[in-house]
Amino acid sequence: MSLSSHKPLITGPGAGPGGIPLSAGRQALHGRVGGITSGSPSGRSGMGSGAKNSDLMSSMTKRLTQLEAINKSLKLEIREKSQMVIDLQDENDTLLKVTSAESVKEMDTLKTERDTFKKKCEEMTKFL
Repeated sequence: MSLSSHKPLITGPGAGPGGIPLSAGRQALHGRVGGITSGSPSGRSGMGSGAKNSDLMSSMTKRLTQLEAINKSLKLEIREKSQMVIDLQDENDTLLKVTSAESVKEMDTLKTERDTFKKKCEEMTKFL
């Protein structure tokens, strides 16, 4: 099987490299949302350099605004997930403390019972 016969999973505006679906944030990042692309407007004919520069600045401003919004949402997501990690670490520490104290008590009880049964077994073997 050759690599050239591989067909993408998804095609169209929502598909990324290899046919993998893009999330809304990734679509925006790749310039597929809102009609903004990363292409250059320099291929247009009949415009002067001032119009080209103005159009380029406008396009770049829109792109920058879009990327800043994505950046803001990703920072918020990181903050939320970091807080979740901290909360889960605290919960894990608490559970370790609770279970370790109970585990030690239970282990001591089991050892005592084992020793008692061992002693009884030795006495019974001596008796027989």
